[in-house]
Amino acid sequence: MIYIENEQCKELLSDKDECLSAIRDAISIKKRGEYNQPIKPYLKFPDKRNRIIAMPAYVGGSKNVCGIKWISSFPDNLEKNIPRAHCLTILNSVSTGIPFCIFNASCISIIRTAALSTVLLDKYIQLTDRKKYVLGIIGYGPIGKMHKEYFCHLLKDQISEIHIYDKNIMKEQSDVIVETSWKEVYNQADILVLATNTVIPYLTEAPRLNCLTLNVSLRDFCVESFDLTNTVTVVDDWDEVNREETNIYHLSRKNKLIREDTINIEEFLDMKVPKGENRAYFVNTMGMALFDICIGNLAYDIYMRKLKNERTFSKNSIDSN
Repeated sequence: MIYIENEQCKELLSDKDECLSAIRDAISIKKRGEYNQPIKPYLKFPDKRNRIIAMPAYVGGSKNVCGIKWISSFPDNLEKNIPRAHCLTILNSVSTGIPFCIFNASCISIIRTAALSTVLLDKYIQLTDRKKYVLGIIGYGPIGKMHKEYFCHLLKDQISEIHIYDKNIMKEQSDVIVETSWKEVYNQADILVLATNTVIPYLTEAPRLNCLTLNVSLRDFCVESFDLTNTVTVVDDWDEVNREETNIYHLSRKNKLIREDTINIEEFLDMKVPKGENRAYFVNTMGMALFDICIGNLAYDIYMRKLKNERTFSKNSIDSN
C-alpha cells in the first residue's frame, strides 16, 4: 500500500500539461461510456454549509482503475486557520478490488477542477476571435488561484489583466488587480471564474454575452431574472448538477431550463459555431469522480515511474562500483 500526502502529491502533479492530458483522456472515456459512476451522496449536518461527499467511480478504457474520493467542505475552518476542504482519494485494483494507493491530498480535487476548466477554456478561445482576454475571478481561495495558474499556463501573454474579488482579500497584490465588489469583476471579465463557498446567491446578473462564465461554485447566481437567450449552457452531468440547490436546480424548478437546453462537456468540445457570434457560455460542472480518479491515477503512475528510475539509478551506481 502506498500512502501519499498533499505536498508530495502536488509535486507529482506539477506538470500541468500531463494533468490536462489526463482530463482529456477522461472526457474521451466519458464520451465512450466506458465508466461507471453512481450519483454521489452528500453527508449533511445541522449547519447546511458543511458537507462530506462520497465520490466512487470505475474508469475503463486505457485507465482500468477504480476508487473513491471522500471530500469534506467546512467553510468556518477558514476562521480557524484550517483549510476549508479535506480530501482522501483511494485507488483500487479492478481485478482484485485491493486498495493500492491512498492520497491524503486536497490538491487532487483542486487540480482536477482547474484542469477541466482549462480544457473547456481552450475550446472557448477557438470559438472567439479575440487576441487578448481579461480574466476575472470571484473567490480567490485555493481553487481560484489554481484556475489563475492553469489559465496563465494556457493563454500566457493573451491574458491582458486579472481582476479578482474576495471579501477576505482587500489589499493590492502584485500579479492581480483587487476589486472592491463582484460587479467590478463581472463587468470587465471576458473569462469569469466563480469559485466561492457561498450557499446564498448574490450575483444579480445573468451570464454575460461574449464571456465564458465558469460557475465552479454552482450557487452564486440569483436566477429569478435570468434570461438564457443566446446562452450555451454546459454541464458535466445533468443528473448530478440538477440537485443540491445549485443554480441549474433552481433554473429547472422555475421551468427556465430543461435537460435538452444544455449540452455536456464532450458535446461542447465538439461544438462548431461561427467565430464572433454574440453568445454567453455558461459552464456548470458539479465535479465527476471519474476525473478525480484519473488525476489520482496519474499521480500514482508518476510516483511509480520515479520509484523505478531511483531503483535503476541505485542499481547502476552499485554495479559501477
